[in-house]
Amino acid sequence: MSAGRLLAAASMNDRKCPAKNSKATRPHALAGRFGLRIMGAHFLPGPECSEMNAAQANNMAVVALIGAVLVLFVLLIMVAIFASSLGPWMRGFFSGVPVSIIQILGMRLRGVPPRLIVDALVTLVHRGHPYDRTLSRHAESLYLAQRGLIQSPEHLADLVEKRLKADGPA
Repeated sequence: MSAGRLLAAASMNDRKCPAKNSKATRPHALAGRFGLRIMGAHFLPGPECSEMNAAQANNMAVVALIGAVLVLFVLLIMVAIFASSLGPWMRGFFSGVPVSIIQILGMRLRGVPPRLIVDALVTLVHRGHPYDRTLSRHAESLYLAQRGLIQSPEHLADLVEKRLKADGPA
């Protein structure tokens, strides 16, 4: 085989495999993955580009693995938040105080301990007060107003009863 034919064959391989192209066509290397024609050059990935495709597949696997780890991390955080809210919700549900998960998450966002509020609401319901959302709002507002003074759910329930008596029957 003559030297001219060897050079021509080498240049054909360079045209087919974008990773082997010169710097002038290297910006179009991504087009080679899809077999596109750009600026007169036709890129067709073939078996001669197998190292590049294996490297790209390896990179894609790494990116997919990192993405999957991030998604699992976010899901784990969401499950932890939900699980921490599940205890007070179940305590309220089984005690006749239907506090929703959304209310419990709202309490957490406002800086109110949901376990204390739900226990105080359970105490009030067991003392004979019918549960409604105003009862929950009173308990939360009293806790926020007297945060340092409240020692137990029973103490908070006593304060809510005093406020309900002061407000009078509606």
